[in-house]
Amino acid sequence: MSNNFKVSKATKNVLTATSPNDFILNSDLNTFKIVKQGVLTSQTISGNPTTKSVAHGVSSTIPVVFGFIKYPDGKVYLPGSLQATTGTSFRRYWEVEADTTNIYFPVYKVVGSNFDVDISYYAFEAPVTGSGVTATNTGANIRITKSGYNASTETSLDNYTFHSNYDTLKYHASGTESLSVSSGVQSAETSVTHSLGYEPFFMVYLELDFSLGSGNWCQVPFNFSSMFGIITITARVDSSKLYFTATTTDGSGFGPMTLNFAYKIFRNDLGL
Repeated sequence: MSNNFKVSKATKNVLTATSPNDFILNSDLNTFKIVKQGVLTSQTISGNPTTKSVAHGVSSTIPVVFGFIKYPDGKVYLPGSLQATTGTSFRRYWEVEADTTNIYFPVYKVVGSNFDVDISYYAFEAPVTGSGVTATNTGANIRITKSGYNASTETSLDNYTFHSNYDTLKYHASGTESLSVSSGVQSAETSVTHSLGYEPFFMVYLELDFSLGSGNWCQVPFNFSSMFGIITITARVDSSKLYFTATTTDGSGFGPMTLNFAYKIFRNDLGL
């Protein structure tokens, strides 16, 4: 047995539990450490695209980044999500990109008048490319390294499984939800209640049994073309619920089908 530090969830035995999901903290398992997070408020979108950016401050590294956008409808969407503009089949959309200096948020107005959005962003210590982030070890803190590294001298943040100077994602809930789509509809939606009272960090996955075979899952948002036109599957959140939506650009509608979703919700408040 290796020397490690473990804190299990309530009702789980820390001495015998084997599933990673049974632990709040396990020093054998690495965590994504948040090195920068923030919110860009009241950002006016006037072009195709209008690109907003923020420095991530991680030298010589392209970090793993994640972002969320709040559109004027008050709902929070994931990168790549398409949002229908009123009275048209056109879709607003946005992306998240990064280089060694900045995180970029291209937002496409498509048609219609200008509008404002809020953007919440996260940069993690794990590099897409480049060297790892240098850990800030000053001040009173708790540090747990991976096996083979010295917590007194280690400088690479990626070699720590836990470092109290850096925030992490706090797991809240997970589950599955199915959306039954009737024949001929243009839009269908279902939801689950999270009851957190704020917009949380979330991830959603879709089972692709209708296109690639049962057992294959893809991160939402997801778009595909069919005889019914372009079908767009998105997820969005507000302060009480997580929504799962399927829409089509074709006026004749689509369906019938059943869409199966899996979701992860974290306690982290997006601040939007």
